[in-house]
Amino acid sequence: MRKHTLFEDSKLPLRLWLAAMWLFASHRKGIPSTQLARELGVTRRTAWFMLCRIRQIADRMKANVLSDFVEVDECYVGGLEGNKHHKKRLFANWMQGKQIVMGAVQRNGNVLTRCVDNRDAGSCLWFVMRHVYQGATVYTDEHAPYQMLTRHQHQYVTHSHGEYVNGNCHTQSIESFWALVKRAHKGVYHWWSNKHFGRYLREFEFRWNHRTFSEHQRLEAMLDNLDQTRLSWANLTT
Repeated sequence: MRKHTLFEDSKLPLRLWLAAMWLFASHRKGIPSTQLARELGVTRRTAWFMLCRIRQIADRMKANVLSDFVEVDECYVGGLEGNKHHKKRLFANWMQGKQIVMGAVQRNGNVLTRCVDNRDAGSCLWFVMRHVYQGATVYTDEHAPYQMLTRHQHQYVTHSHGEYVNGNCHTQSIESFWALVKRAHKGVYHWWSNKHFGRYLREFEFRWNHRTFSEHQRLEAMLDNLDQTRLSWANLTT
């Protein structure tokens, strides 16, 4: 039963795994390993490893391509410079030390995100070309690289001029997703390492993409995708 699943080689009873998956599925802003450890009566290291393995399921269930009407935006996720120790502050640029994330959400549909090194034309165009079907309508802000889109119907709003909605054109859906991610990052987890940043993003993609599901339905969806989700400690930490 456990072979080739996230339960493989785990000495924990299945009831603890199911409890962890339930808590993962039912917390809208996520559950930190410290709280999961208290809930299950395990060590923090064990709880963190369990959450990482559960996120493997979310990664398997991620969206890859969007269509129809798609909002695209990018954001910076990270702590405030003023909250850091003065020796670690990067005064040169407030964006330094933050992770840049590209995101796209299909209207009334799925969201997908990818970490990028910068928000130049290469990154923005690569993201749209790879993850949005050709011919779809793409809504963005006035960021210059998006003006180079030629294989999609492109409309944009000019935030710098106070324009946030122009008919059907807006980016409010993807900004709502960013708000959820940032609130969780700041208020629940407090910090994500760059190495595991994508795993946390998959977690919140899963919640958004299953937002109309009940807690029971989200748990059932996860249980339906257990195959080929094994993650060893060595693969996670090296």
